[in-house]
Amino acid sequence: MNTAILLIWLAICAVQDVRTKRISNWLTFGGIAFALFYLLLRGESLLGNTPEEACIAAAFALLLSVPGYMLNKLGAADVKLLLFIGLCSNSQTLLITIAVAGLCFIAWTALASAIWAKLSPATQSRLKSLRPDSKGAYPYGLFLFVGFLTSLILTKTF
Repeated sequence: MNTAILLIWLAICAVQDVRTKRISNWLTFGGIAFALFYLLLRGESLLGNTPEEACIAAAFALLLSVPGYMLNKLGAADVKLLLFIGLCSNSQTLLITIAVAGLCFIAWTALASAIWAKLSPATQSRLKSLRPDSKGAYPYGLFLFVGFLTSLILTKTF
């Protein structure tokens, strides 16, 4: 059940990021607060890891994402999403999420033009932030969602 809640929440964040190139602080800070509350109340993360594992993963999330934010390569919402993922899981899940998200980002960057040409105009309109020629960065929340989903599959957390 917790896995479904996490996936729905991350999917909502990803959709908002794709639509507006922004994720609401209500979603990100709300998710972090919920993850911390659950961790303190239940003595385990949302995916059943120990508080120590979750805190180490959260520290990794900040260690790996804050420099990217400071260099304007990641948005603040991306840092908060990674912190949330760390608080809900463990280092292995977090690192797989980051690796897969990065690979998906690279793949989209390389293949976007070819894929974009095959999409219907209606789909292109809905996904305009993913246009190959769009200015600015692609919405990374989508790639983090795919990375997290993949990490759950690979670690058999479902």
